[in-house]
Amino acid sequence: MRACILTTSFPAYEGHFQSQFIAELAKAMSKLAEVTVICPKYKISRQSEESFGNVKIKRFTYFPIKFQTLTDGGGLASNMEKNILSYIQLPFFLLSMFFKLIREIKNHDVIFAQWALAGMVAVFAGFFFKKPVILTTRGADVNMSLKNPVFKKILVAVMRCCNHITSNNEDLIKKVNELGIKNTTVVRNGVDTDRFKPGDKTELRKKLGLPLNKKIIIYIGWFIERKGVKYLVSAMPKIIMGHKNTHFLLIGEGIMRAEIEKQIETLGIKEFTQLTGAKLPAEVPDWLCASDILILPSMAEGFPNVVLEAMASGVSVVATNVSGTPELLKDGFNGYLIEPKNPEQIAEKINKILETPETAEKMGKNGRQMLFDKGLSWDNSAKKYIEIASRFLNTH
Repeated sequence: MRACILTTSFPAYEGHFQSQFIAELAKAMSKLAEVTVICPKYKISRQSEESFGNVKIKRFTYFPIKFQTLTDGGGLASNMEKNILSYIQLPFFLLSMFFKLIREIKNHDVIFAQWALAGMVAVFAGFFFKKPVILTTRGADVNMSLKNPVFKKILVAVMRCCNHITSNNEDLIKKVNELGIKNTTVVRNGVDTDRFKPGDKTELRKKLGLPLNKKIIIYIGWFIERKGVKYLVSAMPKIIMGHKNTHFLLIGEGIMRAEIEKQIETLGIKEFTQLTGAKLPAEVPDWLCASDILILPSMAEGFPNVVLEAMASGVSVVATNVSGTPELLKDGFNGYLIEPKNPEQIAEKINKILETPETAEKMGKNGRQMLFDKGLSWDNSAKKYIEIASRFLNTH
């Protein structure tokens, strides 16, 4: 099988942090098929064409590159919500993606479109060149479209033209089914349990320059509105009040970073907080393993990779009860679920873990074992995608 992955987001270069999970999926699929990825070129991309192992990467620009704003930072959905220039660039983006795809599509058997905008481009190319289209929606695209009646109609039309729809969680599949789309399958994300695994926290903290005798609470992700970082910061004083030995580690970048820094300063908790900037995927396992609790205060998610990675690392998790997260977290077993936009609950559950260290250790072990029990690996995810695509190859 010759597979083309069409995506609106992908690492800017090998080892970069942007949508690293798409790169992991592509590498796993390349064990079973020939794989080419068509994706945007970023300001910091080093080449227009390259290879990640056996995966061929073909990049396109959609605007003079120094003025591109649509795909950098926290991704297309958050950029469109915050920056009017992104809407101006959208038609150019879609046309550039389409022309890049039609130059490549004749050499491929199937298009795997990641997110709905890529799906829109894929169905046109698939129609003209008689190629099946498998669309994967990951949350932000559907959630954004459902807020706008015009976008909703476009979304439904695109999905009806696809051969099959996948999502990484049951909640999102339910939303798609409610739109009248029934040709759906859940294909969950995986995690590399050889990279993400428990380790010696003391040695890792020495290596990273982290405090040895404090409880480290880590957030990893974009500083954008839907990630809910401001609610975490609001909860910090309530945690610090009862636990002076806490250290908050915020890893990431994004359009809200300056706002978060100001909020931390206003609350007078700067000495308890460390903002490191974004870390490359190769660095993340050490930072995660050195920590005691992962907090993910998002208002919307798909099937959050960082929760999978924390579970693999034996780290207990506090995360919001949204989308696919409750499919990963069993409340009280491997972490705690909280409601979005609720600093009080964030503080309550983190304090609860801090007060019972033995519970935190048990939760960490439970979380890692759950990954093996559920078979959440990238190889299993890739196998399911290839199986789905195989159903349609003989009909085109």
